[in-house]
Amino acid sequence: MTEAEVLLAVAQGLIAILVATGGFLLRRALDDAREAGHQIAALRERVVRIEAQVGGIDRLEQKIDQLHDDIRDVRERVAAWAGPRVS
Repeated sequence: MTEAEVLLAVAQGLIAILVATGGFLLRRALDDAREAGHQIAALRERVVRIEAQVGGIDRLEQKIDQLHDDIRDVRERVAAWAGPRVS
């Protein structure tokens, strides 16, 4: 083998190593991206559930406020029907 052939063989070997390493790194990056995508989807589902719970809590709070107002109105009516209190 001549010196040029040896250099060419070494260069080809280095290129093969670089391509293989690049392929390995790209495969790992792709796997990591897929895993991150799954985690983001799970997080998105949790956020949607939490938003629904917050909406339910808001509606419950409104109903409690309305019930409080209704009870106050009933107390006022009962007090008006009963007349003034005698001490």
